Amino acid sequence: MKITNFSIVCLFTLSLSLGHGDLSLDQAKTGAEKGDAEAEFVLGKAYYTGKGMPRDYAKALDLYQKSANQGNAKAQNNLATMYRKGQGTKKDPAMAAQWYRKAAEQGANLAEYNLATMLAAGEGVPQDDHEAFTWFQKAASQNFAPAQAKVGEAYLKKKGVPADPKQ
Repeated sequence: MKITNFSIVCLFTLSLSLGHGDLSLDQAKTGAEKGDAEAEFVLGKAYYTGKGMPRDYAKALDLYQKSANQGNAKAQNNLATMYRKGQGTKKDPAMAAQWYRKAAEQGANLAEYNLATMLAAGEGVPQDDHEAFTWFQKAASQNFAPAQAKVGEAYLKKKGVPADPKQ
């Protein structure tokens, strides 16, 4: 097989689009077979997005589950999203909230935000503006713009905190 500059560019683009630096799709497959959590996450993301292989939510869910069980916060967040949307499994907001919480407790800003939105709406968990604000604030402190907007909104609308228009 002849490797061209175009082939190299395509492989590099795939790695970047999966967001995992030097881990190629082939390396992810090999690593996932060995139970490597990061490789399982990368391969799961490839199946989820359909980049580099056909989209397959069931395979993505399985790989995210394996990686999440090993404590991978990115996989926990993505697994939660699949449960929240009912992709590759039946919709289960309570399970989604549990996985978002696990990732949020590791400081994953997207999971903090997602958990907060579920708490604010009472989706899969009891509605709790105060706890939602706490998680929005944690994500906002990591410069996550959507969470910063929610913190400002909470201060304006007294959602979980006393009104404070200056904040």
